[in-house]
Amino acid sequence: MRENNLINQALAKLIMNDVDDFLISSEDVASVYQEHSLITALMILTNRKYSTIPVLNNKDQLVGLINLRVIVNEALKNQNFDLLVLNDIQVKDIELVKPIMIHRNSSFEYILSQLVTDNFLCLVDENQTFQGIVTRRNLLSRLNHLLHSKDLTLTDQQIEKIKKTASQLAD
Repeated sequence: MRENNLINQALAKLIMNDVDDFLISSEDVASVYQEHSLITALMILTNRKYSTIPVLNNKDQLVGLINLRVIVNEALKNQNFDLLVLNDIQVKDIELVKPIMIHRNSSFEYILSQLVTDNFLCLVDENQTFQGIVTRRNLLSRLNHLLHSKDLTLTDQQIEKIKKTASQLAD
């Protein structure tokens, strides 16, 4: 986990005090256990209208992600698209997507950089126990709220300094 700390720490703290500011608790996240069948995973994905969900073992540890593409590919292996075959295949029997994992001490900069390419990140504890997810949507919602806040005021001099710094970083 490479963290550069190029982000102004005062701005980072303004956006995110700690990871709990954006956390959707594991109790509120649709997930599937690796012992479940692929048809169960498919039903969870389609009923919740998600494209990807976490996969857990019987100790609630994160073991991977499963998405619609992986399940459809499995159903297509027989040359005829047969969803019934998904009843006989357990989630643990297929290759799962490797998740991006974060911890409570992950920096805002690391979380932000990972959310550029991923819709959500999985928060785990030191035992890999799944704690929940941090979503791009929650981060952008918070940023939108802050940018529209009447309480957030910057002087013209501060704005120019931010613009200059941003311009230098872009070069």
